[in-house]
Amino acid sequence: DELKDGLAALRAVCLRSFPEFLADVKVAAMSKGGDTSTGLADFTLTTVNYLEHIPEVEEAVGSVLLALGDGNWRMGDRMPVAKSNLGPGDEQIVIEHFMYDVINTVITSLTTISKSQKRPAFGSIFLLNNISYLHMHILLEPRTQNLPKLLSRQTQDTLNSNFRTAKAEYFNANFMPLLQTLSDETGGGAGGGTATKERFTKFFDLFEEVAERHRMARVLEDDIEGKDTVVEEVVKLVVPTLQRFTQKNREKEFSKSEFSAFSFFIIKIRACSYDCVRC
Repeated sequence: DELKDGLAALRAVCLRSFPEFLADVKVAAMSKGGDTSTGLADFTLTTVNYLEHIPEVEEAVGSVLLALGDGNWRMGDRMPVAKSNLGPGDEQIVIEHFMYDVINTVITSLTTISKSQKRPAFGSIFLLNNISYLHMHILLEPRTQNLPKLLSRQTQDTLNSNFRTAKAEYFNANFMPLLQTLSDETGGGAGGGTATKERFTKFFDLFEEVAERHRMARVLEDDIEGKDTVVEEVVKLVVPTLQRFTQKNREKEFSKSEFSAFSFFIIKIRACSYDCVRC
C-alpha cells in the first residue's frame, strides 16, 4: 500500500509539473519590467535548459502528457480544451504540442516585459537578446542533438517569425529616429540652409544617444555571427540615407570642413553597431 501510495503521489507530481512550469513562465512577465535591464531573463535560460532535457526522457514525457491530456497543461487560460483523440503511439505529437505552447508562452511573457519597460529602445534590445537566444539554442544550434525533431513546423515558424519581428522592432526603436530626422523636409525656403544644418546636427545628437544606450545595453553579446549580421543591416539601413542627405545638400548647405565629418561618422556608425564599445 505504501508503495502504491508513493507511486500515485509521484505520478501526481509529474502531472502537475507541466502546467506549473507554464504558470511560472506566465508569472515571470508580471514580476519583471519597468527597468532598463536588457540581458537574458532567468526564465529564458530556464526554458532552454528545460526543453533541452526532454529528448533524454522523451518516452516518459510523452506518456505523462498523454495521461494529462493534450492541452490540459494550459492551466488558467480559461479556454476550453478540445477533446483529444491522441493515445498510445502519439507521444511525439503530444510533445510537439506541449513544446509549441511552451515557446508561445515564453515569447508572450518576453513581449509583455519588453513593452512594459519605460524606454522602448531598451525594451527592444531586451526582446531581441532573449528571442535570439531561444531561436539559436532551440532551433538553429541546439546543444541537444534531438531537440529539433520535437519541434513542429508551426513551432519552427513561430521562432523564425518572432526573431524577425524582434529584430525589426530593435531597428525601429533605435535607428528609425535617425532616418526620420534626415527625411524631415520641413524648414525649406528662407532659412532652409539653417534648418538643414539643424537636421544634420540633430542626427548626430541622436546618434550619440544610440551610442550611449548601447554602452549600457549589450546587443547579442555572445552571438558573434548574429552581431555581425545586425552590424551589416544597421549600416545598410542608416548609411545610404545619410549619404543621400549629404550629397543632396553638399554644395549648397555645407562647407568642406563640415562635409569632411561625413566619412568619420560612417565609421562611427559601424563601430556603434558593434555594441558601441568604443563609440
